[in-house]
Amino acid sequence: MIEPAAEVIDPAPETAGAYYVGAECSYDSGFDESTCGFTVYASDIAAAEAFTVYYETVCGSATGVGEAELGGAGYRYVLGADAPTLVLTLPGAVSPSGDTTDYEVEAGGVATIAAGDSLDCVQPVEEVEDISSVDVPVYAYTCPSDPVTLPGDCTAANDVAFSATADGLPITIASTVNGATVATVALGGTLVISSTTTGFGPFGGNGTMPNIEAGSVANFVQIVAPEAIPTDGRLQIFSGTCPTSGEARTEFTVIEPNSFSAQARQSCEPNAGAAFVITGGTLASGMSVTTDPGTGSDDGKRGSWRGFLAAGSYRVTEVSSGQFIDLEVFEDELTAVIAVNYVVVPEGTLEIRRYTCTAGTTESTDIEVYLPGTPTPAPAAPGAACSASDGTIQLNDGTPFELGDDGAIVMDVPVDSYDFADVNTSTTETGVDVQLDATTLVVITETVLTGTVSLSLADCDDNQAGAQDAADPAYWEATCLDAVGGIDFWLVDADLKEVGKRTTADDGSAVWTKIYPGTYLLDTHANVCAIFVDGADARSGFEVAINQTSAVSLYTCAPLATGGGATTPGIDPPVLEVVSAPILDTTADLLYVTELPSTGDGVTAPYQPSGGAGALALMGLAGAVVAFVERKRRALAA
Repeated sequence: MIEPAAEVIDPAPETAGAYYVGAECSYDSGFDESTCGFTVYASDIAAAEAFTVYYETVCGSATGVGEAELGGAGYRYVLGADAPTLVLTLPGAVSPSGDTTDYEVEAGGVATIAAGDSLDCVQPVEEVEDISSVDVPVYAYTCPSDPVTLPGDCTAANDVAFSATADGLPITIASTVNGATVATVALGGTLVISSTTTGFGPFGGNGTMPNIEAGSVANFVQIVAPEAIPTDGRLQIFSGTCPTSGEARTEFTVIEPNSFSAQARQSCEPNAGAAFVITGGTLASGMSVTTDPGTGSDDGKRGSWRGFLAAGSYRVTEVSSGQFIDLEVFEDELTAVIAVNYVVVPEGTLEIRRYTCTAGTTESTDIEVYLPGTPTPAPAAPGAACSASDGTIQLNDGTPFELGDDGAIVMDVPVDSYDFADVNTSTTETGVDVQLDATTLVVITETVLTGTVSLSLADCDDNQAGAQDAADPAYWEATCLDAVGGIDFWLVDADLKEVGKRTTADDGSAVWTKIYPGTYLLDTHANVCAIFVDGADARSGFEVAINQTSAVSLYTCAPLATGGGATTPGIDPPVLEVVSAPILDTTADLLYVTELPSTGDGVTAPYQPSGGAGALALMGLAGAVVAFVERKRRALAA
């Protein structure tokens, strides 16, 4: 809250002909600080040029000094018509006292001592910690024997309840969490506490704690004798089921005492309810056991059986296969058996085709599933505006795999109902059923809306063409009429990455289709003098819109270059990385193959030859297309 400002104390009559510095302050209790303004007053016409407020006048250091100059004995302020008052922010509550103190006033280049308002300073009030009460920690332990040493072999006890009074008045104490809670008691008071949970009593006292102080602690203990540990050995059986393309069988692994480790991990599913027979040792007629179904909170036990057996030699037989293993059970030790049933899994065929289409009004990705016995589309693009496209596929939570450049794959998979995902577009389809010895077809159609760029090239046979206005299409359309064929053009996006190369036909035309919306440029070795799109100057680029054709009229003048000629005015020669396949590493002067394209089986093979020549030879052997790469500002002959 901002409190009313104190009144300004005007100069006393006896100060006539001298200067007087008046102070006015307001206090902000929210920030516990004051804002004080200092103004020079005079009874004659002499004009003050500057004045200084001494440090001792303003209760020490100010937190805000406005336009004052720090130095010397205080805060020096040069007066001006727009800001005749020095404003300082001071800590605490500050106000004029009614007394006077010294200031320094400068006039005519001479500094003199002048009287002014003295301030009453009240420093910020420091908060004093309330130590009228103390939080007394209360701990609960379960210990195996008496006498007790805390914490020793004791463990924290949860949900232990208490009843207590502080200075004779009942207080509420929460039950323990992680073995601890707290009781709030007045400093120097008396805490009387007992546990209402059976078996817990105060440790080292009778539950009465007088003269509570910081550091007081209450401990409660329950003595619980450990259960008798059998002198027999322990046997644990883990059973799992794994698919196999070979013969069905059961394989056993015995993990003897002191070697039970990560070997016990299984990547296959636990086999709940698997039946085993244990014979030998002291079991005259054998013992049948079944692995745990693992329901509810016991899910971690699924597929396992645990039991105690007298030390000796035993045979464990898996009932369904009749296969067995002989093992030893050792006194007071654990022997573990892993039994894996390899089951021949029936398979079906999954065929995937993926297409990218450019016709439509909205972008989308559709997944169509054709189950066995239903009519399926022919293995071709579903429309004239569509073409096969690669992509990444994931079944259930398995490892994603790639389609080839042909956008197709045919593979055998276990009979199951799959969750199918097109990773590229995050499009999913659930319940894709693969049936025994039958083919399920999945067709992915991604609609990507694009535009078209059409080029019309003409040459201007006027020697003065270069001096004409390149922004006005009238001259060029009327004068430059000779179509030019055989000229290479590169369509370049806003990042100066090449989209595609075209060579003009005899009529001077070239077309780029399936171009994503955005800003584009045309680059060529010909001497381009003017470019227009729909009559507008396009030397700085032009836009491509969805389902629209950007008609580019491009005019050359003077003789056409045969190589290394000028480029489009205003366009810096771009880095043209025309890479179709394989993938190229263009960060060095030589080209290296880093990955060959997929062949359609979902597998890509990495290659890393040692030099440029080896890379080129490998690409040729692989039948790959080697694209031309031109580096920025680098001559072809270099």
